[in-house]
Amino acid sequence: MPQKDPCQKQACEIQKCLQANNYMESKCQAVIQELRKCCARYPKGSSP
Repeated sequence: MPQKDPCQKQACEIQKCLQANNYMESKCQAVIQELRKCCARYPKGSSP
């Protein structure tokens, strides 16, 4: 069974935000920051 990515929710939120804002990253900085925080909390290969 594949591991669930602990940051998948944040990654999906970024996609939704970018689509809603015509792919302007500047409008999604808060969401991008949340993903960065999550990635720092769960380095690649680790899970909660």
